[in-house]
Amino acid sequence: MPGGRMMIDAREARKRAQDNLASNAAKELSLIETLISDAVSKGAYFITYGGPMQARVREKLDELGYKVEIDSQYNDVCFIVSWEQD
Repeated sequence: MPGGRMMIDAREARKRAQDNLASNAAKELSLIETLISDAVSKGAYFITYGGPMQARVREKLDELGYKVEIDSQYNDVCFIVSWEQD
């Protein structure tokens, strides 16, 4: 290996990938929470999030009672996260 380093094994690669997914999901949820707070302060009932959105993030939003819909804007996929009651 270049630099004399040993390559990580598959188990360690999986662990690191899972850790990074969890960390990225937490960051994504934090960003979405900030967007929701900003929208709420303006009296809005939805945000548009220009994802991608991890499945675990969408599941958490569903669990918290948000409605998450896929939309497209200018040929890009985005998500509409709303909290207005039907």
